[in-house]
Amino acid sequence: MVLGIIPFVWTSIVPLLGSVETGQTSAQETATPTPTSTTQPVQVSPEARQEELKQRLLGQARGYEAILQSEPENQTALLALFETRKELVQLGAADIKQTIEPLERLIRLNPNDIVFQLELGSIYAQQQRLDLAIAIYDNATKLDPQDYRPLLAKGIVLQLQGKKEEAKPLFNRATEIAPVAFKEQVQAQIQQIEILTSAPKASPAPGQPVAPAPAATPNSNVQTQPVAPAPAAAPKRETPTPPVAPTPAATPQSDAQTQPVAPTPATTPENNLTNPTTGDKETQNP
Repeated sequence: MVLGIIPFVWTSIVPLLGSVETGQTSAQETATPTPTSTTQPVQVSPEARQEELKQRLLGQARGYEAILQSEPENQTALLALFETRKELVQLGAADIKQTIEPLERLIRLNPNDIVFQLELGSIYAQQQRLDLAIAIYDNATKLDPQDYRPLLAKGIVLQLQGKKEEAKPLFNRATEIAPVAFKEQVQAQIQQIEILTSAPKASPAPGQPVAPAPAATPNSNVQTQPVAPAPAAAPKRETPTPPVAPTPAATPQSDAQTQPVAPTPATTPENNLTNPTTGDKETQNP
């Protein structure tokens, strides 16, 4: 149940984890396509606009893939391909695992880049490959013990696994060393995770009072239902049945038939006589 909220959690934490170094590049990239998108939406529907964006991103991805075929270590093309595929994932036009390959190549070319490792760790977390995500965050912490982001990310993974005691010191340390500009955001993120992970345990408690409430409502419904049909349905069913009952009340006729049947067999045995000479039965008429 708790692991099911991982995609939701990471959509909210990824901007915080990468905001220090990748925030400016993402803002520039999102600002570039807006002029083209603002002129077209006036004439096309949102569905058509999303389809146009998807096709444009797919074309860009194919272009970056073509560049990487001839220049496998072109980091600009690798980063652009990763960002493009990530946007396609958000649009539902690509699988998240397609973002791993260019990101792993970027990490091999930049082994000390914590941002790339945080991105890869978040992808592993969304895939619920939590052990791999923790290994990535541990490695990032070794690269820079004063970076709060790997500590925060690992603490969130442990919190989602139910290891709250292990996550608590990581949350405290991340809050302590976080820059002043991000300290409040870190605290808010930690509180959000704690609320989400404690909701499944608190939900049964309010669920119990809710259970008797609907149990009482059917009783009230049972009372309201007989009131409505009693005046309406009962007279309709009673009026047809009485006329049907007197018409088949031909029961006295059947009684009249049984009365003549009774004297008939009573006279037949008395009038039947046996001839003592022949042994045949003879009928005498009076």
